[in-house]
Amino acid sequence: MPTYDNYKQAAASTGWPWRKLKLAKSIGADGYIGNRIQWDEFQKWYADEKNKEKLDSAFDRKDDLRTMDDVKLSIALKDDKLKELQIREREGKYILPEEIEEFLLKLRLTFESTIKAFITELPPRLVGLTQPEIEYKLNQEISLLLSTFSQQIKSKMQEHK
Repeated sequence: MPTYDNYKQAAASTGWPWRKLKLAKSIGADGYIGNRIQWDEFQKWYADEKNKEKLDSAFDRKDDLRTMDDVKLSIALKDDKLKELQIREREGKYILPEEIEEFLLKLRLTFESTIKAFITELPPRLVGLTQPEIEYKLNQEISLLLSTFSQQIKSKMQEHK
């Protein structure tokens, strides 16, 4: 007749959830001496259909409560994260997504107006160049512009860390 010293040892040997074994003791299952479990006695108790139903339904209710606790914990963690973001925003270390969208819209409008100006200023400078040469020069300038923009953004982000 195996006797286990505690719930976790019994759970590891039998495959039963240790919380269910602990709950069984609290509802008066046979085979418990302190935290020790005499497995054969417990199995006899559990073989009775009334005891089985009593334990299984109690465990299912407890399991539902644990699920609710998990939901509450998740909500609490999200609340803490939101509070942290609000603090970082006040400290100037966080930018709201709406502010980023507004900035990008302004940036796009600025690029569009600059490109419109180039359309009138650029052709005289490109007289005599072939289409591939023109595309090469434009791609170089675009790459330089994006690189400069990227470096400045990285620099600003480093300032806020």
